[in-house]
Amino acid sequence: MFGGAAILATKPHAVVYFQDSVAGLVAGAQVTLRGVRIGTVRSMKIYVRLPNVQPVIPVYLEIESGLMSWTSGSLPAHATDFGAAIKAGLRAQLTTQNLLTGQLGVNLDFHPAELPGSFRSISKCSTSGPMDAAY
Repeated sequence: MFGGAAILATKPHAVVYFQDSVAGLVAGAQVTLRGVRIGTVRSMKIYVRLPNVQPVIPVYLEIESGLMSWTSGSLPAHATDFGAAIKAGLRAQLTTQNLLTGQLGVNLDFHPAELPGSFRSISKCSTSGPMDAAY
């Protein structure tokens, strides 16, 4: 067996919007849920809102659906499950992966009573592939 099923598996994708610097975050960086690796950063872009010149940085995440499951019995993880988790307070935050290089990752955790500015909402989730920013 050569892992053909894994290649064809549909992976949930999500996008998180940051307004602060993401220096140290690169494509391929880890996405974790409470410190457990569940995926990778696929790509990033930067958009500048005019006329107030406000940068918005969408960070596109790809979740490895086989690395997590839901107590509802949904295995592997699906975008619908992530939608419910987002409504329940799933949020993203940049975290340091390596102190020497300054490399960052994205950690997800549940914060229903979100502190303004501390955590970023996960704005979209799908299984079709990376999404373009609709900020």
